[in-house]
Amino acid sequence: MKGKMWLVVLAVCFYGNSVFAGTCPGDVMPNGWCWPTGTNSIGNYLGYNQPNPNYHNRKHLAQDIDANEGDNVYAIADGVVLRTKNDVGGYGGLKNCTPSHADSIPGAGVIIQHTSSNGDKFIALYAHLKNVHVGLKVRAGEKIGEIRNYTACGSRMDHLHFGIRFPALDDSHRWAGYELNGAYYNFVNPINFLNTHYPKLDYRLISEQNVYGQTVSIAWAPADVPCDKASIWSYNETCSAEYSNAGTCQLVYDELKDIDFWKYNGDDWHTIFFGSISDFQELCY
Repeated sequence: MKGKMWLVVLAVCFYGNSVFAGTCPGDVMPNGWCWPTGTNSIGNYLGYNQPNPNYHNRKHLAQDIDANEGDNVYAIADGVVLRTKNDVGGYGGLKNCTPSHADSIPGAGVIIQHTSSNGDKFIALYAHLKNVHVGLKVRAGEKIGEIRNYTACGSRMDHLHFGIRFPALDDSHRWAGYELNGAYYNFVNPINFLNTHYPKLDYRLISEQNVYGQTVSIAWAPADVPCDKASIWSYNETCSAEYSNAGTCQLVYDELKDIDFWKYNGDDWHTIFFGSISDFQELCY
């Protein structure tokens, strides 16, 4: 009986009009962000606010993440692409190094504006890239480029340079990798920031055919949560016998109650979440 219920709920989820968030192709951070390299391996690379002797001990404005040349780089969440550039000085490495000077090698970078669940907008800098290919918007887990080879004064150290600016700021310091005279240009510790914020989720609109053959919206769920594990909020009264297929609604209700008995036990399981379809469209489209 229970297996049949899951099949029906899944059919309902994929039947209706849907807004799907992307999914992470690899490891996921504790709060739900995608790891930009697909793995959570930071390795022994330079962290945020650490001095770099090759840059006159200036403090690093990002977290370097372990990766190999050619590895894919992914968007940590849905976002708007603000900048791409293939010849950012220093993001290909350093050459002709002396104790007092080094020539920078250009590399590619991408700047994306993301939004956290509480509405905070921030800027993410993805650098040491090649083969960048993005549109105006990205989805969580979407490939935005690849890691390029990085040679610093003769030492091969391929990695991703990953920085975050909060509050969001896109100005002439957008490609900065190091502070200068104590100026950090709104760059913050990226790992700490993501560990204290949650990504903004799109929502899935779940629909069904009512007794009149019309498509009726019955519920919404966070779009990156599988249907068989979703906490689903239904628009009030659309699961009534007059307007909807009571059998389908009962199956959805039974499954929700099985997930969280106390939350969904009772006739008010279709508690208003967005309040109305117009509220849903305003918030989620």
